Amino acid sequence: MQIKVDINRLDYWNFNKYSIRKIPSLRRNFILNMIALPILVFIGFLFLRILFQMSFPLVLIVSIVGGIIGDLLLLYMMKLQIMKLPEDKEGLLGEHIIEISEEGIRESTSVNTGFNIWNGVHGIDQDKDYIYIFLDSMLAHIIPKKSFQSMVEANEFYNKTVHYWKNGRNDN
Repeated sequence: MQIKVDINRLDYWNFNKYSIRKIPSLRRNFILNMIALPILVFIGFLFLRILFQMSFPLVLIVSIVGGIIGDLLLLYMMKLQIMKLPEDKEGLLGEHIIEISEEGIRESTSVNTGFNIWNGVHGIDQDKDYIYIFLDSMLAHIIPKKSFQSMVEANEFYNKTVHYWKNGRNDN
């Protein structure tokens, strides 16, 4: 079974958001960063409190607001970095041909062709818009479901992929 997908910057951004939610080490680091920033802002304002004779409640309020703004800026900067990827980032963005068979998964782009046997696939997951075939814990083939003619076809592809993967892992 073969599907042609066109990966754009938004698809790549959605994969990164998915990864932060689903991959424990990324989720932990993201949460730590989101917590650490307001704490650092608070500590900074505690020092400024001495210089500017600010009351503690004012320091607390400014720190909370500053921490929230800092967290939002962090998210914006992450998205900005991903959206700066050139549309024709060869091998990452653009057209990918994904082919699954009993032997494994083959991906072809304008710059490379790769093949992984099912035993080398880390996992397979999906959300409402994408199918992800993980080659390791943080690298995946991104397959937008919009690439299929229908959701029935997308579900068939997903189910067949999971079937091949489970069978391929049991063979070894």
